[in-house]
Amino acid sequence: MQPLKLRIFRHTDKLVLHFLLIAISGVFLHACNTAYLDEIDRAGGYEYRPGYPEVRLATAGLVDNEHDSTYISIAAEIVYGSLVFKKVEDDFVADISIDIQILNNLNSGKIYKVKNYSVSVVEQNARITNSQDSFLFERNFYIEPGDYTINVTVTDLSNNRETIRVGTAFIPDPNDPVSNITNIQVFSKDATLDENYKPVTTYDLSNQADSIRFEFQVTNNKVDNPITINTRLMKFRSDTTPARAMSWPDYNASSISFKGVDYDKYEVVNTSTRILSQQGTVTIEFLFPNLERGNYRFEI
Repeated sequence: MQPLKLRIFRHTDKLVLHFLLIAISGVFLHACNTAYLDEIDRAGGYEYRPGYPEVRLATAGLVDNEHDSTYISIAAEIVYGSLVFKKVEDDFVADISIDIQILNNLNSGKIYKVKNYSVSVVEQNARITNSQDSFLFERNFYIEPGDYTINVTVTDLSNNRETIRVGTAFIPDPNDPVSNITNIQVFSKDATLDENYKPVTTYDLSNQADSIRFEFQVTNNKVDNPITINTRLMKFRSDTTPARAMSWPDYNASSISFKGVDYDKYEVVNTSTRILSQQGTVTIEFLFPNLERGNYRFEI
């Protein structure tokens, strides 16, 4: 099975959802490996640098059934407080440049597309200069099926400091006789703002997110060979106690406080089985509202 690990914990006064996501790509497998993967790497190349733009990135390769085409979805969140704002009359303004480079991994890293965007962030509240909130930059690039690397560079034009984030995207060929599954996308919705679902680009979600949605696509051109998709959401035993002071004795190595998460002990919260006999590309969604505090894994 392809696993997705979720962790919900309380950080100061916020309920936070932690997740680690495997982007699923390639040939759809009919067999599952029952061994758990304790280390699932998502955004493994992320490195916070004070004084530089703080950027979080999520990418996915998808099929557009309506227009019979394929594309790459790019979502980048940029933290307001990581930018340099200047006072311009009654406004606080930060000017940034966003460069997107798409490389074709199946063609010796050939640069397929380069795009540059100039963005001015304008706010009237002075608190924006230290805010840990972020604004969302989204773009879709229609491109042929394949395996791609996406480089996103954000430059603060006030000091020319730049941050580079790298993502990957596999786009299956919807006409391929072999069944495929796309990258998983994760979305959340803040009910207090009455907003629509937005892409999740980080490990953390505040307690304002009242629901989480996982979405992926399956391509199937074998009418006589239906695909069975099994999913389950598991909740693991995890430590929720406050951290000890540095001067206190260390935890016992066998305690949950020392291990953090015990992957051998879990509760199955939700299970689902779907059989796809429909020919073509099917979009599948899983919605989980109001997840309780804890550590979770979502498996497909």
